[in-house]
Amino acid sequence: MSHLTNLETVFQHRSYLEQALTKLDINWKREKNIQDQNGKEFSTINLVIPQDNGSDIKFGWNDQENKYELMIDTSFWKQSTTPQDFLGKVGQKYAGQLIVGEANKMGFKPSSYQEETNGTTKLVLQRWSN
Repeated sequence: MSHLTNLETVFQHRSYLEQALTKLDINWKREKNIQDQNGKEFSTINLVIPQDNGSDIKFGWNDQENKYELMIDTSFWKQSTTPQDFLGKVGQKYAGQLIVGEANKMGFKPSSYQEETNGTTKLVLQRWSN
């Protein structure tokens, strides 16, 4: 029996989500989704994580919420953690990528990025003034 589920996320930036998945050594691919709305065609990019059983995990773009959702079939979830734990791990990596990326736009550079044994991340940013 199929149990399709959409889990809400806070992921708004595809590039940071892609970086987070890559840092977690998760194989993913882009999927272009073309939709027709009121006679106008537009496309979104979803991120797909293939599973051996053919029931892929998908981060699908939600236009109304302006963020990605985790789209899964819980009956065919074949990861080593629960969907909530999976989202937590991806979310932590996403947050780190977001902070570094946005700080970089303001002239800050990471001087250290360390993952602690308790699961937290220590990030030090610096900026030199001219």
